[in-house]
Amino acid sequence: MRAEILKSLIPFKRNKLIGELKLQSCEQANIFYATHIQSDENIGAGDFSQNRNWRASLFSHQTKTEEDIVIVDGDSTIIQGIYKDRLGEQSKADYEYVVNVYVWVEIEEEGGKS
Repeated sequence: MRAEILKSLIPFKRNKLIGELKLQSCEQANIFYATHIQSDENIGAGDFSQNRNWRASLFSHQTKTEEDIVIVDGDSTIIQGIYKDRLGEQSKADYEYVVNVYVWVEIEEEGGKS
């Protein structure tokens, strides 16, 4: 009974694991970045604009726009991305979704003007 009362008072839902992403260099660095991608089942928590007639969208909430800074030495010339789908694996179903990975490269030149 107490668990049911708490469940109705705290309507938080567990996030779902969507997949695992790894980036690796073919040089000495090998795997230099790993993360998991998950859904945000509680995006409307504390947002009083959420109701059954309106839901958050990419335009209104910029869902899952994240940036991670990773430093890899200059010897890494080829980067390979590995993505493992966990959502379809767990539910034994086929889902269509897109995972975008953007890589920015910062180049520092030694010396001044050439």
